[in-house]
Amino acid sequence: MLSPGNIAAVRFQAAPLFTETAKILRSDIQQKLQAAVDSEGNLTLDVLRQNGLEATFDDRQLELRIQVPPVQRKTSIYNLREQGLPPEAENALRPSAMSGYINLRGGQDYLWSGTQGTATGRQPLQLNLEGALNWKGWVLEGSSTFTERTDPSWVRGDLRLVHDAPDQALRYVIGDLSVPVSGYQSSRPLLGVAVARNFSLQPYRVTRPISQFEFFLETPSKVEVLINGLPVQTLQLPAGRQDIRDLPLSGGINDVQLIITDAVGRVQRLDFPAAVARELLSTGLKQFCL
Repeated sequence: MLSPGNIAAVRFQAAPLFTETAKILRSDIQQKLQAAVDSEGNLTLDVLRQNGLEATFDDRQLELRIQVPPVQRKTSIYNLREQGLPPEAENALRPSAMSGYINLRGGQDYLWSGTQGTATGRQPLQLNLEGALNWKGWVLEGSSTFTERTDPSWVRGDLRLVHDAPDQALRYVIGDLSVPVSGYQSSRPLLGVAVARNFSLQPYRVTRPISQFEFFLETPSKVEVLINGLPVQTLQLPAGRQDIRDLPLSGGINDVQLIITDAVGRVQRLDFPAAVARELLSTGLKQFCL
């Protein structure tokens, strides 16, 4: 809708504009624009300009042009390591409905000579047997050992029924339990039912706190990421606020350096120290064994 002689009073439907600006604008600017919509669902050029946007209207082509300054743009987030499956793993074969294995290891010693009281000759045969049977995701695991000339010769090892839920990173166990411990804790053999959070079921998921490195670009620039002096990745980023996350950091202290080169060759270096403790979990994650 046009107001004769007053281009600034041009009104237009806000809904289609908000669909596009939501991808670019900071959330606080977006909220201010939404609050300025009139009863008919329209916005004016004045409202856009008052909120820092460069808006013009071409009355010959009936075209609205809006430029968003870098300072008004939302932060662009870049995860250097995707948490999904890598391309080479997406086409991996799924486990069959039924499968299993059995391993047999044995050892036989022969002593030619020994100290007083030590029996020479052939020593007792020792065998170790372990196996598992999978049926549609339910796995029966068991083990046993055999020692010749002992009573009893056969000794049962752990026997358990295991079911994994990878999407929830949960493992259900019935039978002999192996409770995870850390530090000075000691583990004792238990028999029962357990539910445990096991992040090894999601091997490509990053569970430690993700380091964030925020900076601002006045113009589109090339950003080289170096960790401990070694190049990791090169990104071509637009102007505006940037947030690089999930760098492949090692345990301990890491030196992160960003080398920023703009279109005319000016170079800026940003240095970030980053400490990593792999035992820590990201906010909102929990690990347990019940």
